[in-house]
Amino acid sequence: MKKLLFSFLAGIVCGVTILYITLLVSADTVTTLAAIPHKLSSFHSPSTAPQYTHKAQGKKIQHIEYLEEDEFKSAEGNKADLYQLTGMCKLTIGIYGETIYSYRTAYFQKNRLIHMLETDYRTSYGQFPDQEVPESKRIYQEVVFNPNSQLVQDEFSTLLSKYITLENQKKC
Repeated sequence: MKKLLFSFLAGIVCGVTILYITLLVSADTVTTLAAIPHKLSSFHSPSTAPQYTHKAQGKKIQHIEYLEEDEFKSAEGNKADLYQLTGMCKLTIGIYGETIYSYRTAYFQKNRLIHMLETDYRTSYGQFPDQEVPESKRIYQEVVFNPNSQLVQDEFSTLLSKYITLENQKKC
């Protein structure tokens, strides 16, 4: 019985050792983007990914003081800014609450959504996370929307048609 148990444990140790050595030897090819199958080639590496941000960029071409949709309503209000960038536009919506604030930013071209993200900021101690709160005390959650979803495209199109002037839609 002891020999059987010892053989079993020795087999596990040998298997783990072989797996570990295999991963060490092949780590360069497994972790590089060149080794990823073609189906996944649409994903960006951190060094080549476009920098999507909520910060002001480009030329501000429209300001919206209040959006009426339920998803943007809050105790402290909301606002939106439209920016014209090279070859596309960007709509940033800010939503402010008592203990949280959120930004939803949409990048689009020819009124078609390219990328949309939303970030919620709060603090761990229930105070509004303004600029005076140190970065180490802020908590955030980020959501990236699927621009290929028809539902996401439809909701975005509704925002454009309701709030963005036709003149500015033509610029985008």
